[in-house]
Amino acid sequence: AVVPAVRAALLHTRAQRVFIANVANDRAEARGFDLPEHIATLAQHGVTADVVVAHLGTYRADEVDVEVRVDDVADADGWGHDAAKLGSVLDSLVKK
Repeated sequence: AVVPAVRAALLHTRAQRVFIANVANDRAEARGFDLPEHIATLAQHGVTADVVVAHLGTYRADEVDVEVRVDDVADADGWGHDAAKLGSVLDSLVKK
């Protein structure tokens, strides 16, 4: 469940809401979830994203009804995000 104060902040913010998609979904609680399932689950909790950041080749932009920014954001082992790469993508979204 989404913490009520977090949901309220997301609903009332004028800031851009960015969902950062997993690089790999074969570990932990996200095992088997694809991008549409992540977006649908957020929506069930009353949370929407304005844009999704996804790693190259992991998701297609036409899978969801939200803007998807596909870029190289994976770290060297391919299981997580590279902070510098992800930071660069997020910085470019702010400067849009």
